[in-house]
Amino acid sequence: MKKLLLLAVIAALLLSCAVPSGISAAETVTEASARLVQPSPEKLKFKQQYEIACSEVGEGLIVVRKNGLCGYADLDGNIVIPPQFENAEPFKNGVAVVNNYAGDDEHPYLIGRDGSKIADLDCSVAKPCGSMLSIWTYNWDNIPSVMSFGLAAPDGTVVVPPQYDSLFPLTDTLFRVQSADSLWGVIDASGKVILPPEYESVSYNETVGLLHAEKSFPDPDATPAVPPEDELQAFRQEWLDTWENTKAGFLDLDGNPVIPLEYDTVVFGEEGPAIAVKDGKYGGLDRNGNTVIPFEYEWLGCRSGGLYAYMENGLCGYMDENRVTVIPPKYENARVFSKDGLARVRKDGLWGFIDREGNEVIPCEWPESVAFSHGLAFAGDGTKTVCFDTSGQVLFELPPVRIVETSKNGLTVYYEIHTDEDGQRIWKYGLVDRAGNEILPLAYHDITLWQNGWLSM
Repeated sequence: MKKLLLLAVIAALLLSCAVPSGISAAETVTEASARLVQPSPEKLKFKQQYEIACSEVGEGLIVVRKNGLCGYADLDGNIVIPPQFENAEPFKNGVAVVNNYAGDDEHPYLIGRDGSKIADLDCSVAKPCGSMLSIWTYNWDNIPSVMSFGLAAPDGTVVVPPQYDSLFPLTDTLFRVQSADSLWGVIDASGKVILPPEYESVSYNETVGLLHAEKSFPDPDATPAVPPEDELQAFRQEWLDTWENTKAGFLDLDGNPVIPLEYDTVVFGEEGPAIAVKDGKYGGLDRNGNTVIPFEYEWLGCRSGGLYAYMENGLCGYMDENRVTVIPPKYENARVFSKDGLARVRKDGLWGFIDREGNEVIPCEWPESVAFSHGLAFAGDGTKTVCFDTSGQVLFELPPVRIVETSKNGLTVYYEIHTDEDGQRIWKYGLVDRAGNEILPLAYHDITLWQNGWLSM
């Protein structure tokens, strides 16, 4: 019985990689028209016989499935390792993790690019994790913490025995780990503890190369609240008490404080100072924690395009790095400038886009809008969705759909919501190019644009 339960849990945990959203186990590439295409729509790569089993490309190979078994194909659709594994992970560091749960060989193992076994792994599940492997074991006597996580080297050697409740990569060599009491810490690839598990959250900011951490500091003078009898209300009260006393800051990769954990919020953008909140006011800090913008603003956005969006007397405007107002506060809402040089603003309840001089390139007359990305922006009024370029010129119109994302190739994923005869809401996705030409019709359960210019459906 435990073996059957183990298989069920493993299948559920691996579902996000083994069967992406919108792909059923029984569905073939033929039935879905295509599973992988390049930006040129005529180039179908996988030829009507394999499912794409994982949307991540690993070292030029992708996991495919046929008749319930996984193998590997190159990006031209040629099978490199025939389907023979019940589960397979993307290649990394020259090896891949595979599983065959039937028989005595229940544990995952490593294979090379020729499909041959390299090493057995002493765990229940293994996945690529930064420069290492994340390994999982199960203890059915330790409910609810059934799973324990550790680290193994790329050759399968266990470096950190499974002992954490969760483990995720922050960088190739730093890993976020969770303790049994749901607090987070950081370890390196050798297992050395960089931050002990005592933080409400930990993340890595690539822009400044620092660790962002949030930690709860309960008020020692506070009168303990009487827990509500209702369990849900008690949980909510505990959550509110925790986050009410949580402070944020930054630490270096050795765990030393750089910006003290004394701010309600602190965020680094891609340009210049961090924006922080203290005592209800917004200000700015440099990388060493020095105040460079006084804490006197109702709201302050990260610098973008050389300008800060800020709020004064309930209205938003923009100022330069010397705190000189460039665009006076007159908007109900103002977003940071995109790399395309325009910012999204709202006036009288309607959205538009302005340039750095405050000129309305796209007038504020749209109930809905999507920020510029790769030279394209979208706005809608409930009857149509319009695509604009950075000069404000209309490129094309679509029905009243919702926009998901635009790639650097100018491909845009969009969707609309239908209601079936049973009253269930169904999302249908489609794809258009920069000129509005239909690449894929509104007929897919999901379309994902990949960073390498490919997409899966």
